[in-house]
Amino acid sequence: IDRANQHIYYSYTHTFVKCDFSGNVLGTLTGFKGHLGDICFNEEDGRVYASLNAPAKKALYIAIIDVQNLDEIGLSAVKSGLVRTVHLQEIWKDRHTTLTNENGEVYKQRYGVGGSDGICFGPSFMTGEGNYLTVGCGTRVEPEREDNDYQVILQYDVKAWWNVYAQPLNYKEYHHSGPYGCEGKYFVYTGHTTSGIQTMTYFNELNLWLVNVYPTKKKQFNPYTLYAIDGDVKPYKALLKGQPEEDEQYVLTLYTEGDYDKKNG
Repeated sequence: IDRANQHIYYSYTHTFVKCDFSGNVLGTLTGFKGHLGDICFNEEDGRVYASLNAPAKKALYIAIIDVQNLDEIGLSAVKSGLVRTVHLQEIWKDRHTTLTNENGEVYKQRYGVGGSDGICFGPSFMTGEGNYLTVGCGTRVEPEREDNDYQVILQYDVKAWWNVYAQPLNYKEYHHSGPYGCEGKYFVYTGHTTSGIQTMTYFNELNLWLVNVYPTKKKQFNPYTLYAIDGDVKPYKALLKGQPEEDEQYVLTLYTEGDYDKKNG
């Protein structure tokens, strides 16, 4: 939602829609391939950011949409010039990393990471300040694994993205232009969820990060579909559970109000 200009934006996997507060359609972008997922509005630059996994995961993008100039219905996402993309190298690296445990079992795609979906803007998990694009990773649906019980969340400073990294959307030639690494990489123990974070938003009134997921297929975890990450508790270093190799990362803390799973934490 763009409150100042009274616009609402929607993503429909292959189509992007701009409406006013009365529900009138003001413009649409069509022709997205792969998966156009969660979207968020950046009040600092007036653009919409979208999770966009290219077909067959040939690239893992954040699409940046020039919504101020979206004023026609049926425009092409490729030909209109309104969409630029930035490749997420950090997620790409995890997706293409294979690990082997002490029993010789092979784990493809570190942490089960396969792409991205849920995104939003909010402060740094570490300092509680600033405005960072916060990206939740999508994960493989493999309940037999032990290393995919965490949600993986990345934070980026995107101020320079439009001019430095962003390239026009082009399905004939996939680019990998994007930042190496990120400003922060964090893990939150929710237990396995099906396909990872679907949508995410920052709820500043309570300093909570609300994360929607599809329920787990592992019977030892409760099939929750909503988690709240407590922004008042700073990230701390810890060894991740269930990893084929010892792995220490920054871990986030879930809010304990509500339906708290004491057995699994």
